[in-house]
Amino acid sequence: MNYSGCKQTTTSNRPHILVIDSGAELSHKGLKGISIVNKLHFFLTEEGIAVDDQIEDRNGHGTAVLEKIYKSMGGVEADYTIVKLFENEETIQIESLLSVLIYIYEHVPCDIINMSIGITETEHYKELELCMRKLREKGIVLIAAFDNYGMMSFPAAFDFVYGVDESEEVEGNNFRFVKNSPSNILMKKAIHRVAWLNDSYIAMKGTSFSTPVFTAKVAKALFQIQDRKNLDEWILEQGMGNLEEKDSGRILERNAYTPPKKAIVFPYNKEIETIITHDIDFIIKKSAVFEIAENNIQKR
Repeated sequence: MNYSGCKQTTTSNRPHILVIDSGAELSHKGLKGISIVNKLHFFLTEEGIAVDDQIEDRNGHGTAVLEKIYKSMGGVEADYTIVKLFENEETIQIESLLSVLIYIYEHVPCDIINMSIGITETEHYKELELCMRKLREKGIVLIAAFDNYGMMSFPAAFDFVYGVDESEEVEGNNFRFVKNSPSNILMKKAIHRVAWLNDSYIAMKGTSFSTPVFTAKVAKALFQIQDRKNLDEWILEQGMGNLEEKDSGRILERNAYTPPKKAIVFPYNKEIETIITHDIDFIIKKSAVFEIAENNIQKR
């Protein structure tokens, strides 16, 4: 899978932000003046995953996310790559996301990837983790929205990804860094005015729209710092401390309680499978023994 229209370089000294979403309505008044350097549309054919440059948004979500980043940059110039991964689907196919990530790794140099999307299935969890880790090792900042309903979602829950959640404890335009949590960035829980289809604006809420605000903060910092290691340190310093030993909604501090040595879970559904597959040691120790009751069959 290759696409000859993909540019390999961007404007020097500008942060390059890649947005994986539902495309963008680039004619929207809120995106006037934006610098788009790559347009990539991934779609399924009989031969497999194909790619072209038709990124027109028919959903609205991608336009909202892109405009939120662009507006939150506050005039700081950046280059953008738009990756259209889905249309109106409510769920993201992990196979399609894997193809996109591999393509980005091989063909699209960038500084930051914004993913206001998430996956809760675990069938290809290890492959997703490997792809994301390789991108991280290239020095790319990975930012993803955590699930709005508290389900363990990926890639936000990977410890090398900045997973964005919301909290009423956060005030103003600040953020908090949370140690030892599947989502380590907390933004203010708020209703956002976002760009939508047909050159319109609507009111929306959720981590999908808090995530691009944090992405813009990171991009502006990267523009000034020009160093990934120092950027990580900046995020820690600007995170207003952490919420250790506090119950901040869905965020749990690992040291707040003693995990069980043995557990029985019922029913054995995809949420429980996610916990077991991910080996989340702030809930259960990796050495724990599971007795999983499913249809009266004991599994060890």
